[in-house]
Amino acid sequence: MAGGIAIQIVRTLENAYNSGTVEVENLNNKIGIAGGIVAATAKGQDYIIKYSYNKGEIIGRDKDILGNIVGQRMTGSTIENCYYYTESETKGIGSESDDMETKNPVEDTIGVTEKVEDNIETYEEFLTWIEGKKE
Repeated sequence: MAGGIAIQIVRTLENAYNSGTVEVENLNNKIGIAGGIVAATAKGQDYIIKYSYNKGEIIGRDKDILGNIVGQRMTGSTIENCYYYTESETKGIGSESDDMETKNPVEDTIGVTEKVEDNIETYEEFLTWIEGKKE
């Protein structure tokens, strides 16, 4: 598992910004999980990721679970108002399932994850930009 900010969250993650490449490389031919902000949320917990942005590239194999915001979203977690900038076809959430082996890309939904054309260069610029999204 690999995440631009964290592998898993421990409650609420807000105002997170990642511009670095996140790459999952698997040993023993297992499925890898990678997310630009968080690799995976915990199962059955009330964890929240909100007002976050990723512009970093997410790299993995075809059978890996990859998401620009979260690789694997488990039941009970909330993702809201998260944005990403990319030229790839990778969605905001790579999979939404309690089965870590299932690849089930989630379509972007406004208010959850959204692909944007705003290429934000710095964390300071991000903070100003995201305040505009909260209004």
